[in-house]
Amino acid sequence: MGLSHGGYLTLLALTKEPGLFRAGIDLMVPTDRQSPFLNRNRRLHIGGNEEENPDLYDRVSPITSVKDLQAPLLIIHSDRDRNVAPGMTYSFVDELERQNKPYDLVIYPNEAHGLADPAHQLDSYRRIMNFFDRHLKPSGVEHTEPSTAPSR
Repeated sequence: MGLSHGGYLTLLALTKEPGLFRAGIDLMVPTDRQSPFLNRNRRLHIGGNEEENPDLYDRVSPITSVKDLQAPLLIIHSDRDRNVAPGMTYSFVDELERQNKPYDLVIYPNEAHGLADPAHQLDSYRRIMNFFDRHLKPSGVEHTEPSTAPSR
């Protein structure tokens, strides 16, 4: 699980070593390092540029390895993200559909790169816990909501 670059590394791990993971969560992740989704951090994160080394940009773009994904994926993004274009998530979901890969998708409205609205934050935490419960807990073990009573 990871947000932004941490989620990018999560997707790379899920697609490059698919047998190691039972589930993954993508939170506002750059899924495509190739044009037209280049951003200001590409030199820092990848080195060089796409014209100099197109094979590298292909290898480090999780969208090009969707066929290798085995674990179910929860994707969370926001519709006004200026750091990671929501179009990347939409393209990634299209590829997941083409490859018949399991995923859940949530797009939060009126949010940027991160969730500022406390209701969205709480909703995302609940979705994350439920997703992990479904995919990581042994069957028959249920998730319980934390008590709202003060602890002693």
